[in-house]
Amino acid sequence: MPWELGVADGYKGLTKIALFPASDSAHEQAWASWEYLGLYRRIVWGDLQGHQKRVWMVLDEKRNTATELSEWLAGE
Repeated sequence: MPWELGVADGYKGLTKIALFPASDSAHEQAWASWEYLGLYRRIVWGDLQGHQKRVWMVLDEKRNTATELSEWLAGE
């Protein structure tokens, strides 16, 4: 996976890549301890301001912001 991320990062840049981590626990954060994985935004399910229902969103933990996944995919 590091190689694939490196190639994508070179073509797209950090802001155009989002990880979809999968784990047995909803709160599992061990994957983020791998230094390079913590650089990227991630796709999460949750409450997003301005939406009445829970949505899939792209979370930027460094900036504490999120964008609805469909908007992010459309190039916002």
